[in-house]
Amino acid sequence: MKKATAQIKGEKLFNTIEAASNQDVEALASLCIWQGTERGISFLTLNKILYHLVARCCEGAGLWKQHVTVVKNKMKNGTNNVLCFLVNRHKNNNIQNPCVYCHIDSLLWDVYFSLGIHLMIQTSPNGHIFPDFFNKLGKVAENSDKDSNDSKSSALWNRYYKETMKFMDDYKGELIFLLL
Repeated sequence: MKKATAQIKGEKLFNTIEAASNQDVEALASLCIWQGTERGISFLTLNKILYHLVARCCEGAGLWKQHVTVVKNKMKNGTNNVLCFLVNRHKNNNIQNPCVYCHIDSLLWDVYFSLGIHLMIQTSPNGHIFPDFFNKLGKVAENSDKDSNDSKSSALWNRYYKETMKFMDDYKGELIFLLL
């Protein structure tokens, strides 16, 4: 309905002013890596997963480790191993299995890189990829109030973002050098 209304009114469906630039995304990824904490890497990984899966925060935050598999995907020039994520789309009750490829240009955009370092430094033994986010959502994220989950996970994402920005403020000079 949103798409049809936007077409009828001749309006854009998305406001590009709200989107982060490539440089903003890379700067935030660099900050998370440079910070070197489990929380920073978790934030980096969640952002990569949200970007590549086109998922909302509560959907990405509720992923289990067992939801991630490696599948063979046939291409014109051969077969590639790619990551496949089971994503429960809360708003429309669809379950999707999108495949994610290595990013062609940059590790700062790559799910494989961020997920790999995240799983290596993660101290939580449970089966959730993002235990802090999952705990915020509740024990059974799939069956609880969807709009409440959106708000809880987005609030925690915002807190992580503010902590990352505070880290940047503490190291202004060094980060400018790092990001160049």
